Amino acid sequence: MCSSLMLSQSKNRGEIHTRQPLTTQPKPDSTFAIQGKPRRDRRGHEEQIVLGDFNLHHELWGGISVRETDQEADDLIEIMEDYSLTNTLSPGTVTYEEAGARTTIDLCLATMGLVDRVIRSEVDRGLDHDSDHLPIVTILDLRVTQLIKEPTRKWKELNREKFQTALTQKLPELCKPRTPTALEEYVRKVTTAIWEAADMAVPKRHFCNKSKEGWNEDCKRVLMEAKRLRRAHALYNTEETWEAYRAARNLKTKTIRKALQQIHRDKVGKAAESPESLWQIAKWARNRGNQAPNITPELRHPTTGQKAIKAEEKAQLLRETFFPLPPDAVLEDINTATYTDQIPMPPITTNEVEHAVQATLPLKAPGPDGIPNLILKRALPHIKFHLTRIFNCSLTLGHCPEHFRRSTTVVLRKPGKDNYTVPKAYRPIALLNTIGKVMDAIIAKRISYMAETYQLLPDTHIGGRRLRSTEQALHIIIEKIYKAWNTGKGKVASLLLLDVSGAFDNVSHQRLLHNLRKRRLDEKVVRWIESFLKERKTNMLLDGYKSTQYEISTGIPQGSPLSPILYLFYNADLIDKHNEDTSATGYIDDAAILAVGDTTEETCNKLERALESAGQWATTHASIFAPEKFQLTHFTRARKRINTEQVLQTPWGAGLDGMRKIYRGVAMPQMLYACSVWSNADIRGKGYTKKTLETLQTMQARAARTITGAFKATSRPALNIESYLLPVQQQIWKHNAETIGRTLSSQDVPELEKHKFETEDKLKYTSPLKRIYQEVQDRREPTGLDQEIVPPYVTPPWWEGPTTRIGGDAEQAESEHQRELESGRNSILIYTDGSGIDGHIGAAAVCLMTKQTKRAYMGRDTVSTVYAGELQGSYQIVGQTAGKIRSIPPEGNRTTGPGPPEEWPTRGNPVDPSP
Repeated sequence: MCSSLMLSQSKNRGEIHTRQPLTTQPKPDSTFAIQGKPRRDRRGHEEQIVLGDFNLHHELWGGISVRETDQEADDLIEIMEDYSLTNTLSPGTVTYEEAGARTTIDLCLATMGLVDRVIRSEVDRGLDHDSDHLPIVTILDLRVTQLIKEPTRKWKELNREKFQTALTQKLPELCKPRTPTALEEYVRKVTTAIWEAADMAVPKRHFCNKSKEGWNEDCKRVLMEAKRLRRAHALYNTEETWEAYRAARNLKTKTIRKALQQIHRDKVGKAAESPESLWQIAKWARNRGNQAPNITPELRHPTTGQKAIKAEEKAQLLRETFFPLPPDAVLEDINTATYTDQIPMPPITTNEVEHAVQATLPLKAPGPDGIPNLILKRALPHIKFHLTRIFNCSLTLGHCPEHFRRSTTVVLRKPGKDNYTVPKAYRPIALLNTIGKVMDAIIAKRISYMAETYQLLPDTHIGGRRLRSTEQALHIIIEKIYKAWNTGKGKVASLLLLDVSGAFDNVSHQRLLHNLRKRRLDEKVVRWIESFLKERKTNMLLDGYKSTQYEISTGIPQGSPLSPILYLFYNADLIDKHNEDTSATGYIDDAAILAVGDTTEETCNKLERALESAGQWATTHASIFAPEKFQLTHFTRARKRINTEQVLQTPWGAGLDGMRKIYRGVAMPQMLYACSVWSNADIRGKGYTKKTLETLQTMQARAARTITGAFKATSRPALNIESYLLPVQQQIWKHNAETIGRTLSSQDVPELEKHKFETEDKLKYTSPLKRIYQEVQDRREPTGLDQEIVPPYVTPPWWEGPTTRIGGDAEQAESEHQRELESGRNSILIYTDGSGIDGHIGAAAVCLMTKQTKRAYMGRDTVSTVYAGELQGSYQIVGQTAGKIRSIPPEGNRTTGPGPPEEWPTRGNPVDPSP
């Protein structure tokens, strides 16, 4: 039996219709017994809940413990996809217990419009009445809160000319503040000028409760007619008036539904035409139907049990949860600490400011000042010198402007929680003012450069660093495990995963500053970070309610580009705390400790000692471990089975090429995540099991049918060909080959160095990474070329390269050239060009100062182009002047650089040789 509850959202009244279709047929027919009812009910777009004993097993709701999947479960999954039904219970929730059997066969499925209104869905043993089916409690918050939306801006309709003119008039003169007060005033003037100019050039968007996107004259006409006939029926109450009114009502429903469908299809079709908008379709497909986060239910205080009903009460309770007073850190060692060999940083350059602004997302949510990144991008030519002055003065004074320290804290649900009446089921996101985030990004990039260049962080601290990933972290641990196994002494490896409760929120500022100084960061930057962390202020935004301003005296703001790199320095000592018996690997705020021994008892003893050492770190860093979230895994040489979880979601409305891109860019990375680990983890034969491969092939086949519109009976090879998809086995091989290339290109981690994979020692156990390396070498033809080593940073963030200028026409190019000659700068001018004459293509580069010319013949125009000639010039610059230049200039008409070199390269295109 299963129950279906239909929640009808009527304008005049609310109705709940309960239906309980009973089925006595065998299992193959029972799933189809529920299919007809949802299809009929969904015609009016009503939201539904389908619940009951489905008696079907599948990993989608049963979790990784499911070993055998019922064939009929695939039919249920298709029904769930057709009607946008989602299981409200967490995967793996046990709903049936009998003797030794514990399975998940009772489900609670809800349509997308109700999923975000679920505040609790879990097994409640307090209601148990000695049945083998456990009671499931599902609570929904169906209250509708009418929010007053403030007018917003139509940023995409910015009048650029009007904005540029107004900004030029309102910006203050360039100045160099010498006191914090003067700096605050300078920041205020610049931000005010930007906002006032935007206010004049960007129209407002006003919200109306009756406005509906897609509403047109046809909708208005049929609505008016339906209202007229309804009044007529109320007046005369005859069979004829009733039939006329009913026909008009049905026509109104059909017309409005068609209009809404058309506007939706138009939006999706327009988005599918743009590569940038294509990924918005994928995001919509994953999140469609979700309610806005303005339906926060009543919250309960975790200790007193007191209810928080009003918005201000909820905000206060969440504030206490998000920003608790951390335990006092033991700081005795700081008082006597001395710091030496600090690494200085040069002033911030205008080039850094430009790159930081251009790297931002244009329409990302702004902070309290309401200035989005799009406005900063448009204003950049006028404000870049102001921002450079502000940032450098801020660093020199060691003062972070108050404007940069204000934020709006948005409350978001943590997905997949069983109970949303608990404050810990939510997380805060700080929306910072965009100008402040630009400076944060510049400082974060500089600190990251220093950390990589001067090796300021542990090698095995992986997260938040360039050219490192979670896959590398997994391989580091696995390499250590295989190394222990290959000692030939029957060693056992045990891994303990640690979890820090409220990691970013409990950061001790004094300890963080000490760690930064201890690891040799510039004192000027440390003093600025101290000001950045102090006296931060925020407003809580919840259910449309904006709280009063709070002051935050602890933690690191989540949402700042600085947060990840600062926490790496904060817990670096935890990763360093190991000895010959244990080793640690970190990923931002997560840590894993590996112990090797002869028995699991020995490894557990070593882990206990390591945990005591970690406890000492927690005492000095005001951190609290969450033992209930610790995970302990013993690694033996036994074979492990691997199960995959279905993650495929595809959007509607895009063309074949667009949907294929979305599948490869969204679903495929999730399906093959870290497959270089699990696809080669088996000691004997293939790493992935037949079941795993079959699951992945089934998922790809379903995706290919959606992409191509093929029939269900179409074979998998044909689907792969028609949708231009590699078979799953080749996808796995391609991913693994790319992984070994990325891994060997970075030699900063000892466990992943190339020479360790090239050993010819006959090892009993081959690690996944070494197995991949051997397979790649077997397939690759000898080339004599070494693997390129890619450093995290080629140049410092403050480095400025040569200037490239390409004239729009000959007259403009000559004018710019003359201005450059008259400027008096000691620059080298290099001229490059590609041309086609009489069917032949050539390239040339000339430097008059050094009297050098470089020519290249590219062949006839049937095999080459003028553009290829331009690229050939750049290629020759790279090949002939390697080691004598700072960067590779793009192809163009002229490159300028300050100062002639002592020795100009004798071959190749001239380039800027300045150091």
